[in-house]
Amino acid sequence: MRKIQLTRDQDEWVVEYDPKARTLTVGGPAPEASRLHLWLTTPRTIIDGNGGMIVVAPSHRWTHMKQAVETDLYGDFLMKATFR
Repeated sequence: MRKIQLTRDQDEWVVEYDPKARTLTVGGPAPEASRLHLWLTTPRTIIDGNGGMIVVAPSHRWTHMKQAVETDLYGDFLMKATFR
C-alpha cells in the first residue's frame, strides 16, 4: 500500500493506493475527498516512460499518479503532497 498525504491550511487528506489492484481510497474532509478521488481516476494527458504523451487515469500506475500529483494537483486544489 502506498500513501500520499495532502495538506491545505489545517486540513489533511490521505490517499491510499493499492498498486496490485490499482484501487485507491481518499480519506479526509468532504467535499474535497470525493473531488480528489474523481480527479485521480479521471483520464488525463501525461508523459509515459518513453517521453510520449498518453491519456490515462493517474490511478492506473503509481508513477502516473505521482507525476499527476507533482505537476497538476497544486494548481487544481492548492494542496501540498508528501509521498510515503
